Amino acid sequence: MNDYNQVMERKNQIMKDCVGIDYDQYEYGYHAFDYEAMMNDCGFTLNQVREIQSQYGVGSTPLKECKNITALVRSVSKPGYGARIFIKDEALNDSGSFKARRASIACYQAKQLGFKGVIAATSGNYGAAVASQAAKHGLKCIIVQECYDSNGIGQPEIIEKARACEAYGAEVVQLSVGPELFYKFLLLLEETGYFNASLYTPYGIMGIESLGAELIEDCLRQTGKLPSTVVCTNAGGGNLTGTARGIRKSTSARIEIIGASVNLKGLHMASDIDFNKKSFTTGHTGFGLPFMIHPDRSDVPRSAGRPLRYIDRYVTVNQGEVFFLTCRKHFFSGGFFDCTRNETG
Repeated sequence: MNDYNQVMERKNQIMKDCVGIDYDQYEYGYHAFDYEAMMNDCGFTLNQVREIQSQYGVGSTPLKECKNITALVRSVSKPGYGARIFIKDEALNDSGSFKARRASIACYQAKQLGFKGVIAATSGNYGAAVASQAAKHGLKCIIVQECYDSNGIGQPEIIEKARACEAYGAEVVQLSVGPELFYKFLLLLEETGYFNASLYTPYGIMGIESLGAELIEDCLRQTGKLPSTVVCTNAGGGNLTGTARGIRKSTSARIEIIGASVNLKGLHMASDIDFNKKSFTTGHTGFGLPFMIHPDRSDVPRSAGRPLRYIDRYVTVNQGEVFFLTCRKHFFSGGFFDCTRNETG
């Protein structure tokens, strides 16, 4: 009953049992899918999300102006142009990244539904976030990592992030790249009866809507006006989707949404050969491009991360540019930039 094909045949039922969402009710014919109905039926308002997060050490992170980068931009811009550049410092969330926002609502929902524990499949930052929030909610936690290539060589950054997960009390299961991960993930969900704290459920996306709302409030408070452009790091699409939805819920003004990924052209996220050639485990085109065109390749039947519904422009940067900016502004974003136009621009 537990060979690969048999487990895959039970996938939809396993997912229904461990998330509490009947995805079939949102399907229409071969291609149509009622995304907004799925999001609305999950029952959290933006205010409720923010209240939950405030109780568990998540959100209300500072918006900081990157004055050195703003000066650099204006030094090469024509007179009257050059954005004021701000960054939302998501490293100040519990567990150190914006993914604490996603984990907070997933773990809260698991507790509300009576689950004893949560499981998440992740390379690192989200695992630490889920482990942290699970501990706060008194839930057991298993993190499943795609960690090793076929030669048994582990990706250094992923191995390091496993220590953070374990420090928060999670059990970490490390597997090889490829189909083994999803198979083992499904088996663990079925065997434990734990909640699937996936990045791509509506709960995971709703958790990021608070980020978009805070951006609007922070910009108005600090500059007296709305941002003209928001740049979101893009991998699986959840960051961009949730941020854009939070912005739309907070203002009717037209704000440009740009997705940005590290350009790792030719290095696929699921390639055993490519696995240890990447300096980044997420936020790169190996995730960004596949998930942009086929978001439902995730660990739920229908991903709530739908970047093409919200994105205005997609850009890539190289690894050196990321490292340069990291040093230039003296801290890493873990999230995205928020840009407002110069008053005279």
